Amino acid sequence: MNKALDILIAITTNFIGFFAVSICFFTTMALGIVGEDYFMTQSSLSFNEWASTTMIIWIVCGLFSIAGLFMKQKGRYALILSPAIIPLLYGFISLLVFGGVAESASIAP
Repeated sequence: MNKALDILIAITTNFIGFFAVSICFFTTMALGIVGEDYFMTQSSLSFNEWASTTMIIWIVCGLFSIAGLFMKQKGRYALILSPAIIPLLYGFISLLVFGGVAESASIAP
């Protein structure tokens, strides 16, 4: 039962990590941090660069989650959860650093 739960958690976190690009962009757009034309006007990154690096990070973290399924220590949960957490952190931070916060800070008085 415990191994089945670990596999279910790994599948769920990989599912969330796969959609990290959409989750990050649409969340920051809904919060008003970035606009629809963000990558053309505000950001120093292109969408292809940002999306591809986020997906590469997800693939590497997906390999970590598979490795975490074969571990016995309690630290395996950090590896199993990494495909959901690390790509989302990278996506949000890179959106904010490469345009979102910098542009809104220069507009503020």
